[in-house]
Amino acid sequence: GVEADGSVRRLSPAAIAGGQEPIHAVAVLDHAIEAGTADELCTEIVDRLQQTDGLVAVEIVTERHDVVGWFEGNTEPMARNVFARCPVTL
Repeated sequence: GVEADGSVRRLSPAAIAGGQEPIHAVAVLDHAIEAGTADELCTEIVDRLQQTDGLVAVEIVTERHDVVGWFEGNTEPMARNVFARCPVTL
């Protein structure tokens, strides 16, 4: 999720895939990216949101991180690819 100030908020597996399993949510995202249906999934995620809580958009992205750096406090991605972006209008 993208907030009005541009900051990123990670969404729950329930918002992403309709369930509680993180592995299922990752599989749903991977499938949408590989199948070229990230735009459709993005819209479905917006439809699943119960409230916006300041979100202005949803993005389907992949990120590459330095794992060691992450645990040392460097949580900024080394690379970030956006496959879809859709506005949140609830």
